Amino acid sequence: MKVTIIPPAMKFLYNVKFKLKAASLLFIIITLVLAAQLWERYRYDKLQKSVTTIYNDRLLPASYIFELTDLLYKNHIFKLKDQKQTDAYRENKRAIDSIINLYEKTYLTKEEVDFWQSFKQDLNHYTANTDSASSYSSFEIVIKDLHNLNEIQLKEGGIEHKQSKSIIEGSLLSSNFVLVLLITLGLIAVILLGISDRAIYKNAIKGREQLN
Repeated sequence: MKVTIIPPAMKFLYNVKFKLKAASLLFIIITLVLAAQLWERYRYDKLQKSVTTIYNDRLLPASYIFELTDLLYKNHIFKLKDQKQTDAYRENKRAIDSIINLYEKTYLTKEEVDFWQSFKQDLNHYTANTDSASSYSSFEIVIKDLHNLNEIQLKEGGIEHKQSKSIIEGSLLSSNFVLVLLITLGLIAVILLGISDRAIYKNAIKGREQLN
């Protein structure tokens, strides 16, 4: 039986070559894990921004519209009863002006800007209208403007909700990918710890014999 003897220098080279391959594989896996973690952080920041947008730019404006509608209805009754000089009417008027200022500080889409400008114009027209006969029709126009604005809130909120859902689903996939990489990394580490130098040399000898 022919015995192949590998010089010590060759053994060292085989050992270094094997460990370099293993180290390269581990480096690739670790790089993928880090990249996945950075991507996950990006998606988390995006999700946080989306949730903040839903609250600040959709839920709050929707509550403002509800408050405006309620206050306008109350003042409309005062106006019909010719009670515009009452303290309650003036207090409601100040509250309406305050809510309008708050609404304009939120993010407005182009469509929303157009409806908002129409609302303010119609509101000014309604406020200046002293004819009780046409006051009701102008008031209905103002309420319709608020209804249109509320519809925009619902639509934009739905878009943000879909984006948030997509981000969450992508995060689950990313988490599963990282889990697979970590499991693979652990298996490779276990295999490397279980492989002795003797096994490395044995594979090297087998390879040389096949070449011969």
